[in-house]
Amino acid sequence: MARKVLIIYGALMLLTLGLTYLVSLGDTRTLREVGIWVKPMKFMAATVLFAWTTVWLAQLCAPPVSQSQPFAWIAALLILTSLFEVTYITYQAALGAGSHYNNSDPLHAFMFGLMGLAAVGLTATQGWLAWVIWKTHGPQPMSLLTLGVVTGLST
Repeated sequence: MARKVLIIYGALMLLTLGLTYLVSLGDTRTLREVGIWVKPMKFMAATVLFAWTTVWLAQLCAPPVSQSQPFAWIAALLILTSLFEVTYITYQAALGAGSHYNNSDPLHAFMFGLMGLAAVGLTATQGWLAWVIWKTHGPQPMSLLTLGVVTGLST
């Protein structure tokens, strides 16, 4: 179930990226000499790739992992943290304000710190996925591909 949720989440984020691109065509505002919609679109695209790659790696290395309870929690953390990031960045862009390094007042400084915490949570999903894949294999030898994926996700 979590696998399907991540695939759908990625598809919805891709749709959001397309709609944001259409909005950007009619908005000439810039922030630090870059169109205000560029940063949200980069984060949307990265979220699509992140969600789909997470599903792909779980399926590639250990198909039962994508149907496990830990994978459901990994998917939930991935969705909550990335959705927060994308939503806040998009909201700030709509206001014509920066989301990153915005310490203009206590609220924005707090939100920037919260974004950092979300980024740590998002990154942690991949180390967690590596651990779940590792534990699923148990004492049996891993293929070179799986070992490479676990090593890559762990670093």
